[in-house]
Parts: sequence; structure tokens; C-alpha cells
Amino acid sequence: MRRAIDREKVDALLVADLTNIAYLAGFNGSFALLLVTLKETVFFTDSRYIETAQKEVAADEVILVSHEHFEDVRRETKKRKIRRLGFESRALPHADYLGLAEKIGEKSLVPLKDSVKKLRMIKEEQEVARIRKAVKLTEKALRQIRAFLEPGVREKDVAAELEVFFKRNGGEAGFRPIVAFGERSSMPHYASSNRKLKASDMVLIDWGASLKGYHADLTRMWLSRNMKPREKEIYDIVLDAQRAAIERIKPGVNLASIDAAARQVISSKGYGKNFGHGLGHGIGLNVHELPRISSRSEGKCRKGMVFTVEPGVYIPGWGGVRIEDDVLVTEEGCEVLSTSPKGPRLCI
Repeated sequence: MRRAIDREKVDALLVADLTNIAYLAGFNGSFALLLVTLKETVFFTDSRYIETAQKEVAADEVILVSHEHFEDVRRETKKRKIRRLGFESRALPHADYLGLAEKIGEKSLVPLKDSVKKLRMIKEEQEVARIRKAVKLTEKALRQIRAFLEPGVREKDVAAELEVFFKRNGGEAGFRPIVAFGERSSMPHYASSNRKLKASDMVLIDWGASLKGYHADLTRMWLSRNMKPREKEIYDIVLDAQRAAIERIKPGVNLASIDAAARQVISSKGYGKNFGHGLGHGIGLNVHELPRISSRSEGKCRKGMVFTVEPGVYIPGWGGVRIEDDVLVTEEGCEVLSTSPKGPRLCI
């Protein structure tokens, strides 16, 4: 973090994003600020969390804020002779920026975008271990949910069972599970409904556990015993696209080229216009974080990145197919962390 401060040519960084604060200081409450200088860290919170913070937060100083918390920040920056204060422009609401500028002076503030998020892209061994455990819990939930995939069950009931399973096994749902039957699977971020499963339906489930703050994110499909030729055709195209992308992953490779590898397979089969989203996203303390894997990505693959690979083909009114796995970039390639079988598997 100190190297980032030096690189950005500021004297300190004021961190407001709570996930970034959790990453840097181990705090998981709903209000905090973290001042990071080249020599020390100063943690600010209110009376709800002060006792916990004094015991658990990794900071050189913990300060109980007043009602004017930006005045407390001003006092501490003045004490440390901070003239250029970087702040997270994506995390600080406009009203808070105005409050900070009033105390610090607008000319002293330097907007920074993703300094901490870029640090979080490269996972340490402990972080990878936690993601692995989240993936295992996610896959365990899927094995349990198979028994619910019978004709007449509602999408929202299957989603609820997944969430309950996570809680009963020490975790949480990292996001609202997507359970989509038949034609509903054409909507990538669909909200599960009262739609009931029919014997002829495709089934798409996008789900993931959060365990000790770290996330998994997987998608699997089932086709019916009486699957139509087009369903099998599109499933195989998406699976081939995912394999092509995974084979491309290794340190030094352009992130955009990983997306391109999958997109070329899908486009060559005539479905390019039906794959509208990026290929993947980082996972960690957030279920969606850096790096982004898309045609617009500018960075390169680096050892220690963990991200999803999730190509899809979506046809409104017909349905969609998406297959998603979580991968870790290794020294010479990548490791697929998720091991749930890919099919198509028969559903009902």
C-alpha cells in the first residue's frame, strides 16, 4: 500500500470503501475510515465499533470520531503535515466529498480510483485457501439441491434452499442465487420467480457461498432427458468456448485475449451477438472485483489472480446456456478451483 501512495505522489490515502478497509485492517463493521501514510495507519470509527476496533483492528492508532468525523480527519492530517491527501473517488459519495473538501481544502485532495482494489487482485496464500473453502461449500450445496429439481418446484424455492444450506454449514449466500427454468435462462441476471419446473425445461443455477468473507461463484446447467438438439448444440458450443479460454490463461497473457478466445468459438458458430457480457470477473472479498475479463480489458494475467470464466449464449424467448468456473492463475497456467461435473447432465 505504501508503494501505491508513493507511486500516486500523495502523502497519504484516505480509504472509505469498507471492503478495502476490511482487506487492509481487518474491520467488518458498517462505518470506518482508514488513513494510510508512508509510516503508519490511523483508523476512525464511531462508538458502536470502538471497543471491537481497539482489540481487533490492524492499525497504529484507533480514533473514536465525533459527529464531525471529517474534522477528526483534518486534525490528524494536520498533525502529520499531510499536504496531498489521496481519496477513493469511486467510494466517497459527493456529499461526503464536499464535507471533506470543506475541512481539508479542495486543492489538497487528489482523487484516486482503484489503488487498493488493484492490490486485492493478487491473492495471498491465505486468501486463496479461503476461496477454495468457499468453492467447496458451494459445490456441496449443489449436490444437496439435486433432489429438489423435480417437476412442479418453483425457482424461488430452489434458490431459498441454497441460501439455507449455506447458513446451516457455516457460511452465507455470497449473492442472491439465480435459478432459471426454461426460457427464463436467457436473462443473465434473472431474479428467481414463482415459475415452476416443467419436465422439458433446461435448468440454470448460478450460485456461490461466502465463507469468512471470501466468495465463490459458479454456474451449472441441466438439460432434460428429452433434450432438443439445439439445446445440446448450444451447450457444447459454450463448453468449448470455456475450454478455449481456460487454455489461454497464464501469466503475461492479455486479459482481453482470454475473452477473445471464448468469443471466437461462439462467434464462429453464429451466436456472437448472443454473448453480450464479459467473460469473467475477479472474486475475493467481493463477488465481483478486479480483474475484469472482457474485450475492453487492458491489463495482463498475473500469478495469484482468481477470477471466473463464464461464457454464455442467450436467446430471448428460447433460453440461455452459461457455464461458470473459478480459476487461479499459477506460475505456468491456471488451476480450475471448481470441480463440479459439466455435462450436459440429465435433470428430470
